[in-house]
Amino acid sequence: MSAIERDLRKLARLLDEERAALRNSDMNRIGQLGPRKLALVERLEAQAGDPPPGMARLSERIAQGARRNQQLIASALEGVRDAQELIARARVPRRHETYSRDGLRQKIDSAPGQLERRA
Repeated sequence: MSAIERDLRKLARLLDEERAALRNSDMNRIGQLGPRKLALVERLEAQAGDPPPGMARLSERIAQGARRNQQLIASALEGVRDAQELIARARVPRRHETYSRDGLRQKIDSAPGQLERRA
C-alpha cells in the first residue's frame, strides 16, 4: 500500500468520525479532528502525482463525505443563527396596542423576556 493510499484511507475514516461527531453535536471531538484532517490534506497535497489506480472509488467516497459534512456544518451554523435570533427577540420588550372601553387606543408595554437556562 502506497503512502497516498494510506493517507486517503485515513482521510476517509476521519471524515466518517467527523460526521459522527457532527451528528452528536460533539464539539470537542470536532475540534480535535480538525487539525488532524488539515495535516492529512496538506500531506496529500504535498505528495506529487495522481492517486494510484483503483483509488477512484475511495476518492469519490472522500469527496462525498466532505460534501456531506459540509452540509451538516452549514445546517448546524444555521441552527445557531436561528437560536441567536430567537434569544435576541426574547430580550426586546414588546409594545402592544389595544382599545379601552371608551374606544381610545391604549398602549401596553411588556417587560423584556427572561431566559431560563436549563441543564
